[in-house]
Amino acid sequence: MVVELKNIYDLFRLIAGVEEFVNFGSVKALQIYYRDKSVSELLQKLLDAMKNFAEAIKLCHYGQFRDAIINLHDAVNDFDKYTSEDVEDILMARLIGRIKEDYHNVIINRELDDAQVIRWCLNHDYLQQALTLYIERIPEWFNMFSEGKSNRHNLEDGKNIFCKEVKSAAKNMTISGRDFNFDDWLAALNGKLAPLDLHCDDESDFRAQFEYLDEIFKNPRLMVDLSSAELKPVRKILDNLPQEIAEKFVSAK
Repeated sequence: MVVELKNIYDLFRLIAGVEEFVNFGSVKALQIYYRDKSVSELLQKLLDAMKNFAEAIKLCHYGQFRDAIINLHDAVNDFDKYTSEDVEDILMARLIGRIKEDYHNVIINRELDDAQVIRWCLNHDYLQQALTLYIERIPEWFNMFSEGKSNRHNLEDGKNIFCKEVKSAAKNMTISGRDFNFDDWLAALNGKLAPLDLHCDDESDFRAQFEYLDEIFKNPRLMVDLSSAELKPVRKILDNLPQEIAEKFVSAK
């Protein structure tokens, strides 16, 4: 009777761990459940992929997110095709459908779909992560520099300065809550680019995106509707996605 109760308790802990990962992107409960258990190679691969995804959410670095999603995609698909008589494999096989359902739009392909990841973060109340990912993708959307005698090395240094200043601006918006002044920000940026013989132009679309970003920091839920006409940066991401991914996103609206 004691053994049966322990087995039932363990089952509930496993279910709770899967639900925690589905709802909050956390693997704490799963780590506790599997702490003293022996698992198969494919189950361990799945658990590692889930852990890496959870860590990528906390660190919120685009490159790590990309790698974590690829690993999670592969691990879920490999385990889903796996047949085993091991009790731990059988239990996870019964529960993996919850992960596949909730993460479907994120791991449907091995490619990182920026819009879907941002939507996932918003739906799971990872508002800061959604905004950080949004910020990290901004440098990909602009031919921002007017060149004088600059060389490739200067362009790379200029991009690094640009990325740093964008993230700094976003951080200041979050902390201060004050209105963002694009003119002041652009003047400071160009002051740092000048020694590299680079200049960031004041393009109307560029200005509008930053000003709308300021509104998003005041009300992050503005990003929930990713099909909104105002979210031009996100639409630009979609335009650069492989055609089949873009079609799936559009058809899902």
